[in-house]
Amino acid sequence: MSVRYKAPAVFVPDMAAARAFYEGVLGQTVVMDLGVYMVFAGEFSLWQKDAAREMIFGKAGTAFSFEPGGLELYFECPEPEAALERVRAASAPLVHGMVEQPWGQRCFRVLDPCGHLVEVAEPMFVVVRRALAEGSEQEASRKTMMPLEYVQAVARGEITE
Repeated sequence: MSVRYKAPAVFVPDMAAARAFYEGVLGQTVVMDLGVYMVFAGEFSLWQKDAAREMIFGKAGTAFSFEPGGLELYFECPEPEAALERVRAASAPLVHGMVEQPWGQRCFRVLDPCGHLVEVAEPMFVVVRRALAEGSEQEASRKTMMPLEYVQAVARGEITE
């Protein structure tokens, strides 16, 4: 028997606000909408907290906390500046604007309408391409902290997403 991680379900108190953020602001595509449960392409889902509590624990409920915290939802975008502008236009609460991580990846973080931490970063192959434009494969590997084999595969065009 093999147990394989499939996807997160994010508990939300306000499905409409959460959907508006992920679909409208971050441009995610809904692939299944069951009202209190929604799946997006990429296989992450939103689950209405009250419906989840009853489904999981029954009508008696539980003291289990469905509050956000302790995790980050990570998204990639080859043009994170455009995503940041959409987030700003939606007046979503930024945790921080665009920053460059020590390995060269640019990202920003925002809170979704339910208080979950969301990171939007450029894919690492984009970071590696930029590093390759500035130096050798070995230098790109050092700067991005990516294995040399990965950097070489990006250089050969084998990794494009």
